[in-house]
Amino acid sequence: EAKAIDREGIIHSVDPADIKMSYRNTKTPKDWIFLSGKLRGEISKPELVRSKMQEIIKLRIQNQPQGVSTGGSTFINPKGLKSWQLIAQAGCRELEFGKAKVSKKHCNFLINTGGASALEIETLGELVRKKVLEYSEVNLEWEIQRLGHHKSCH
Repeated sequence: EAKAIDREGIIHSVDPADIKMSYRNTKTPKDWIFLSGKLRGEISKPELVRSKMQEIIKLRIQNQPQGVSTGGSTFINPKGLKSWQLIAQAGCRELEFGKAKVSKKHCNFLINTGGASALEIETLGELVRKKVLEYSEVNLEWEIQRLGHHKSCH
């Protein structure tokens, strides 16, 4: 179960059946902010848990930028496609705008190379979206939840 707050400040208690979780998604209102949650786990042997955690960490180190500032995965994978592949095919790997840059290691990550503004990150993301649309006719959707939007990015 979970507790969430809406824009009016009302706190909602949500049962697991109401959340209806799926990969990176729930059926709760998009503007709710989750405050807490209770999870149910399964008992497992500590060595199995450690092994699985080490496997996940190893994959992240191999496949995602490390030691740099990012907002995480930038665009939602379109059905049956991978955003990073579309971005690479459109020639956007290492594309830059100001102090924002598309990661060479995993191009669905935008990197703040040091002092990039939110506007630089968002402008770079919109440039990537435009190039992908021109190249593949796929309109990437932002996965990063942006608060407010600068008029120059639309």
